[in-house]
Amino acid sequence: MNPAAETSELNALIRLLSDDDPAVHVKVDARLISMGEVAAPALWKAFTESIGKERDRIAGILSRVSADAGKELTWQEWRRLNEKNVISDLERGVALIARSHYEQLDWTPYGEQLDRMADELAVRLGGVTDSTGIVQTMTEYLFQEERFHGSAMEDYEPDDGYINRVLDRRRGLPISLSAICLLVGRRLAIPLYGIGLPGHFIMMYRAGDAEILFDPYHSGLTVSREKCEELLIQRQYARTEDFFVPYSNRMILARMLGNLHNFYLKLQDRERLATVTRYFKLVTAEGT
Repeated sequence: MNPAAETSELNALIRLLSDDDPAVHVKVDARLISMGEVAAPALWKAFTESIGKERDRIAGILSRVSADAGKELTWQEWRRLNEKNVISDLERGVALIARSHYEQLDWTPYGEQLDRMADELAVRLGGVTDSTGIVQTMTEYLFQEERFHGSAMEDYEPDDGYINRVLDRRRGLPISLSAICLLVGRRLAIPLYGIGLPGHFIMMYRAGDAEILFDPYHSGLTVSREKCEELLIQRQYARTEDFFVPYSNRMILARMLGNLHNFYLKLQDRERLATVTRYFKLVTAEGT
């Protein structure tokens, strides 16, 4: 194909990126990927001008046509996410952490999977208004029907910390499973919060005077604040109430990256360790 014809086709394909037809998506994506590096500049421009799911889709295509572009794109997105003191989009954060490792990752199917779970949970919550019923219905759905479960400690591995792989395999670390609860719950405006305990992570449902703590790592088992406080005191923590302050999105992302840092340090994977450390330093930097 001559350069003029190639440019014309590329421009036409870029315009079709905004088409709503899934069948068009498949054909356009496949053709852009087959064009390789030549499509990268136009995809970069389309990426900067897009929003939402279309932006995620373009990022996935761009990562597949150029590994270097994919790495830089993900890092730029991470920097943009961390520009403000408050990270408002937890899902964007976990998607970028996943893409920092899985460079050709298209988050769209995972977002759609979370949408589906939220829709199905909404049906089950129909007519359920009491706090206990809401928590029980959610935990039964996620941990019995959808079969999410905690990885055995002796089998912990990096994939247990990447949300895309947690969704693929239905297993993960305590904080990963808690993130699934948060991402599904926020789609339904369920008042859930992450609680970071030493060496563990649990969830809090809090609405008005009602407070329920539950443990995603142990299939959503309800736990009492008193029991948690007893364990903290046994570990010689004097100010136990500090541990029940909900984690911010930034704190959740930092803790997830800290887990990955520990994995790669143990595995002596210098390349992955360097990437995780770079991301961790930005999310924990003062003034960001």
